[in-house]
Amino acid sequence: MDRENAESRDSGRALTFNNVYNECCRLILLKKLASGRRAPRNGESLCSLRCWCFPPASSPSCLRVIRPRLSGEKKGRFTRDYSLPAYDAGVLVTEREVASFFEAVAKKPDGTSRDAKAAANWIINELAGRLNKEGRDIAASPVSAAQLGAILDLIAAGTISGKIAKDLFEITWSEGGDPQTIVEARGMKQVTDLSAIEQVVDDIVANNPDKVEQAKAKPALIGWFVGQVMKASGGKANPQAVNELLKTKLGI
Repeated sequence: MDRENAESRDSGRALTFNNVYNECCRLILLKKLASGRRAPRNGESLCSLRCWCFPPASSPSCLRVIRPRLSGEKKGRFTRDYSLPAYDAGVLVTEREVASFFEAVAKKPDGTSRDAKAAANWIINELAGRLNKEGRDIAASPVSAAQLGAILDLIAAGTISGKIAKDLFEITWSEGGDPQTIVEARGMKQVTDLSAIEQVVDDIVANNPDKVEQAKAKPALIGWFVGQVMKASGGKANPQAVNELLKTKLGI
């Protein structure tokens, strides 16, 4: 009876022992009967049956039978509803808290959707990397789903670049606060004024005539110029605008 009372008090285990009990018990019952073990007789308590099907040492293996099935269903929903690649969906559903965090980021407070792929990338790469580095789980993340969603909104609006977004993520992680307010207060908006960007591009091109000739012969070297312009602008120049200007200036 103590075991049953403990389960009823522990709402966090409701999904584990109540919702999937019948299926889990059935699988283990069949396995044990096939091996010749005696099942509890009629009239023996429910507690006896549960303890027979779920002895402490076997509970983890029992749960492993059920969890992949539940994760598989959620993975299918993520690939279907959010158009995520199977790999991304598989990573996100490994833990219930991570899956919930993703959905909170992917949906705006007004019910509209954000870029689900971008949300998955940030959670799997930036957020998970920082959490692992500090030995935290996602429930203890200093950056909330709402804050990460706000960062994604700033990227989508063209207010900040991907590089600035990473800097903003670090500030939010360390200091907290509203990402929009941080960007405004610290002058982190990316530069979209073409005349200002063009002046930087002209200076880089004029100071590197040898690189210009190399880029004309090998257009892939435009990446070097992009890097120099971004460095000179403190990472604030709009990368797309930089690329277009450089193609014009270099004639490629």
